[in-house]
Order: sequence, then C-alpha cells, then structure tokens
Amino acid sequence: MRIHRIALVSIALLISFPALAADWPPIVSERIAKAKAAVKTVDMAALKKAVDKKEDVLILDVREPNEYNSGYVPGAINIPRGQLEMKIWKQVGYPDKLDTTRTIYVYCATAARSALAAETLTQLGFTHAYLVNMQLEDWKKAGYPLEGM
Repeated sequence: MRIHRIALVSIALLISFPALAADWPPIVSERIAKAKAAVKTVDMAALKKAVDKKEDVLILDVREPNEYNSGYVPGAINIPRGQLEMKIWKQVGYPDKLDTTRTIYVYCATAARSALAAETLTQLGFTHAYLVNMQLEDWKKAGYPLEGM
C-alpha cells in the first residue's frame, strides 16, 4: 500500500513538473514524493492568510539567495536548503529559548526543495514544520505580493 502511494505521488510529481522531471532521474522524484508524504502540508491559501493576518509563523524560503532576491513572500527569511541544519537555530531562539514548537511554513519555487526541507526540520525535532504545497509562480499569478523585487 505504501509503495503504491509513493508511486502515485511520483507520477503526480512528473505530471506537475514536466520540465523539471527531465533534469533528474526518477529516483529524485521518488525521494521528493516520499518527503511530501512524510510531512505536514498547508496550501497557498493558508500561507496567504498567515501573511495577511501577520500570524506569528516563521516563513522560510529555502531557495538560493539569487532566487530569493528576485522576489519572496512578504516576511519570509532565506535559508537555502543546503544550509538549513546549521542556520535554522538562530531563528528559533537557540541557545537560550529554543522553540521547536514554532510554526514554520516552508516554500521554494516548486515545492520540491521545500518538501525535503520540511522533512529535515521534522527530523530535527520541529513539531510544527509545514510544507507549503505550491509553486511560487502560482502565488505570482494570483497577484499576491512579493517583496525584494
């Protein structure tokens, strides 16, 4: 049953990311699908609500700095996925007031890197880490605001 679910998610990823799928072998899509299945998710509407209401959430953009600087969700901080394990701690009060229950919404351009990042945060003990299951292009198309442009 679990393998069947992963296969279905993998197929969905290939359909969702046809241009990207050619850039890596199927094992990468499978890895992303596994991460998506293992983490909590929210949709773009939940992120928009958090931004609009200025909710006390950490919005984490895990793209590379040049991508982040081309426009990011209001209030988002940038920690590239490859630096996450080392750089997240300052954002959650380490060492004096470490809060691993802080709500963290993680996004990237396509929900691939952010799925892996949300999984990493969960493995590090963060209990309220959420993948924002969206493509940043859809945020732009909806006319939602971007900063840093």
